[in-house]
Parts: sequence; structure tokens; C-alpha cells
Amino acid sequence: MHKITVGDKETQIFNMELNYSSPVEPLCLSIKTLIDNDRNFKAMIAEKERLMVLSDHYNLGAQFSHLIEYLASMEDIWNAAGSYRTTYVDFSLAAIFLQIAHNYVAQNAVHSFTGIKYLRKATKYIAENYAHGITAKKTADAAGVTQNYLNKLFSDEFSMTINEYINQFKVIKAKMLLEKTNIPISEIAAQVGYNNKQNFNKNFSRHIGMSPRAYKKFLQQKMDVHWTD
Repeated sequence: MHKITVGDKETQIFNMELNYSSPVEPLCLSIKTLIDNDRNFKAMIAEKERLMVLSDHYNLGAQFSHLIEYLASMEDIWNAAGSYRTTYVDFSLAAIFLQIAHNYVAQNAVHSFTGIKYLRKATKYIAENYAHGITAKKTADAAGVTQNYLNKLFSDEFSMTINEYINQFKVIKAKMLLEKTNIPISEIAAQVGYNNKQNFNKNFSRHIGMSPRAYKKFLQQKMDVHWTD
């Protein structure tokens, strides 16, 4: 372990390298097991953070030190066996990982909206790229999180999926073009990122309550303006 200062706080660095090996009975613990069974750990992994600065509420430094001492005391035995994997080591690492995840979630309020920064990245990406064939996967990649996690954030905040948000955004832009320009409907569809006019008509009708052509006629009647198609 090494000590460094971050801001005005003294911190410790513990470097741990993990090699893949098959789960060991009887616990059969693995990173996948933790992801599948602990929502805090799953949320932390979904964040894809390369660096985390956390307060040590669980005295993890002492737990790491104890584990290092245990590994050192058994080094000769494990060198002969060719593996450090035991039930005790697996359980200790799992406990440490879960405590780190709990700290991370508690201190960053992942479930109650530290995720807002990812929503901002995602919505900014959509606003800048909606006309260029964007997908939910590309949006999640731009935000730096998994598609499933970003979909959950969109569902919690906007009550819709990423794709629903993208389509709604496109329709809003198309509606504005219908209101402010005399661009033909087919060109408007292409400008807001629809390659298929039927999909454009379908999504426009779902959000506005009428087809683009019907909305254009409505505007013509309302404003007494004749626009060419």
C-alpha cells in the first residue's frame, strides 16, 4: 500500500491484480456472481469509472492489510500448490468488493441520481447527433455506461427508453421544421434522421396525434399559409 494526498486528504493506494480462474467450491464466487446478486456492485461496475475516491467507512484499509498478512503467511504453501484460491480468500475479496460498492453507491448516490451526469452526456449526444443514425448502444457508449444502465436512468427520469427519447426528440425537431419552413415532408424526415418515411409517419403520429401531412394541413388552416409539398 502507498499513501498519497488528494486535495487536502491523505489517501491510500492498494494495487491488486487479479488473474482469471474457475470458481472454487463451495462458495463458487466470481465477479459475475457479485454482479448478478448485488445491486450496488452491479451499479458500480456499470459506471465504468477508471478512478474512484471514496471515504473508508468500513475500515477497508485494515481488511486489506489483514488479507495481505494472511497471503504472506501462506506464501510457501501456495507457491507449492500453484494457486492462492481458497474459500477464505474468495470470501474476503468478495466482502471487500461489496463494501467498496456500497461505499461508492452511498457516496455518489447512484440510485438517487448521480446518474444525472450520464443523462446529461446522453441527451447532449442525442441533441448533437439525432440526424446521423444514432442508436441506444451508441448513446450509451457516448455516455460511458452500459445500455441497460442508461435505459434504467431514462426510465426513472423520463419514463421512456433511450430509443423512445430519441424518436421523441426527432419528432419535436420535425414538428418545428413543419412549423417554421416549407421544406417537403420527405426531406424533413431525412433531416431528422429517418431513412424510412413510414417509420417517420408512425412515430410522428404517435407523439403528435396526427400524421405529418395532417399536421401540415392543420398549420395551413390555422395560419392561412399555403406551403408546397
